[in-house]
Amino acid sequence: MRTTVDIDDTLLNEAIQLTGVSSKKHTIEVALEQFIRMKRRQQLSNRLANFVDFDLSLEKLSELRNE
Repeated sequence: MRTTVDIDDTLLNEAIQLTGVSSKKHTIEVALEQFIRMKRRQQLSNRLANFVDFDLSLEKLSELRNE
């Protein structure tokens, strides 16, 4: 999908350096993937914090991760 956005040059250049990739497109894709992973981990952590007894099988834990 093509999208035109105005991104702060300083932020983008730092992200390029930190990711070690050469293109702006790939840098943004890596950043989005990492953001999504972080948010999914937070959601999973919040769900698991609601359990009084942590009695989950590996299958159930895997299911929660994929939601």
